[in-house]
Amino acid sequence: MTEDKALIADIEMTPNKKTSKANRQSSLLRQRQVAIEHRSGPLPSPEEFERYERVCPGAADRIIKMAEGQSLHRQDLEKSVIKSASRDSLWGLIFAFLFSMANISGAVFLISTDHSVTGTLLSGIGLVSVVGAFIQGRNLNRDLESQKKNKV
Repeated sequence: MTEDKALIADIEMTPNKKTSKANRQSSLLRQRQVAIEHRSGPLPSPEEFERYERVCPGAADRIIKMAEGQSLHRQDLEKSVIKSASRDSLWGLIFAFLFSMANISGAVFLISTDHSVTGTLLSGIGLVSVVGAFIQGRNLNRDLESQKKNKV
């Protein structure tokens, strides 16, 4: 909950008493005083809690329980996202390893059967694709992190 309050008060200030009465009346100074209060968080201010409690007894406790429930829900979602990202990363590494081993095996087989140009091309293409995927994944992670920093 974000809350902004502004208190504005007009203050009249009189000039020095040594000046004439006409001068004093024409040179009254007006100042505006502004006080701004900014709060951010899931709970209302203590004054608002008090007002809620006066209007509906038990409302403050219900609001706190609602905020606690929302916090637990958000934490569970974050745990789930982290767990699935970890799992996906592990599977990505496993499949990259298997692909690389198959690629190297195929290249070695081709080179050993007198297809050296084809074997070399196969190993080069496999290497470029794995390195390219790795670099693309790093750039994607960097972009996601910069977006998270910009939101905060």
